[in-house]
Amino acid sequence: MHTTLKAAKLAIASGAMALAMAGVADAKNFNLQMQTNMGPGSPHEALLKEFAQRVETMSEGSIKINVLPRGAIVDWPEIPDAVSKGLVEMGQSWTHFYTGKHPAAGLFNAPLGGAGTGLDQMGHLSWMIYGGGKELNREFWQEVLGLNVVEFQIIPDGPEALGWFKEPIESMDDFRKLKFRTPPGLPGEAYTEMGVSVVSMMASELIPAMASGAVDAGEWINPSTDLDIGFPDVAKYYSLQGLHQAIDISVILINKDVWESMSDSQRSIIEVATEATITRALTFFVHANAKALRILTEEKGVTLFDPPADYPDEFLAAANAVLERRMEDPFFAKVMKSIEEFSDTAVPYRLETLKQSLFLGEAGLKAK
Repeated sequence: MHTTLKAAKLAIASGAMALAMAGVADAKNFNLQMQTNMGPGSPHEALLKEFAQRVETMSEGSIKINVLPRGAIVDWPEIPDAVSKGLVEMGQSWTHFYTGKHPAAGLFNAPLGGAGTGLDQMGHLSWMIYGGGKELNREFWQEVLGLNVVEFQIIPDGPEALGWFKEPIESMDDFRKLKFRTPPGLPGEAYTEMGVSVVSMMASELIPAMASGAVDAGEWINPSTDLDIGFPDVAKYYSLQGLHQAIDISVILINKDVWESMSDSQRSIIEVATEATITRALTFFVHANAKALRILTEEKGVTLFDPPADYPDEFLAAANAVLERRMEDPFFAKVMKSIEEFSDTAVPYRLETLKQSLFLGEAGLKAK
């Protein structure tokens, strides 16, 4: 009886696997162009190409994705509209770059100061997956903006550093004397609220601007990326504890008609591959940033310093003022309410576990 039951279970499992493979084999073939917002050679490009290869392998070649460098077909401001219209089937960028389309854009991938709630990157990912964020995100793109796209978060690369300085700053008064490069949208507005003179530009412009003195200080992403683009050539003081983008997650967009024309199996493959890439990115950046930070401090003459003591309180006050001004928009308020309700439970837990990580790390260093 036991042997018969075991054989029956094996037959059922084999049948289910056969049906799944048949679903892939019978599906339509897709050759998709992904217009990215990344230059060649970046960690994001490597992770996206790995994602594309994983999708092609799991789909047995029925989904092929060609990862294109920045500007290959359209420039980054046009990516969402290009994907919506089908000029390209896929795109990669950062949702907060499109705050000009709607202020809620930044709440989905880089909420200012953890949306003023203290939410960190892992907490944010949990909100997106389990707290209603994904559903609000679909509503954002399709109903609020009227674009024919589906978004997936794919490459978390935060938290971002406060930035690079030619001299360490000891107070916000020191900070306010500088012209500072920030990301576009709400982060820049928060720094403006604090009295900091801000400018937004791409990395290719920022390094020459800091070298010439046209910009005094600036931030980009994290140690590995900052090392690659040449920050230690123009500044030697580096602070990691920025709050403007404690959460920063790159996303991909897929044309909704293309998405809906895929089989259930193909859509599942895309979903699983994006979730796998999130894990790969989280672990990749721990490894890459750790190596880069050692190079910066031991080989490039970079000195680390903590932000001024008055920075956290001033930044969160400015962030909340900026967010409050957007609350008149019903959809913005709807998303903020969801984040705040989730954060009420998630942040106290995350804070306690982060204390544990701090204790463990300090004890481990002392033990060496």
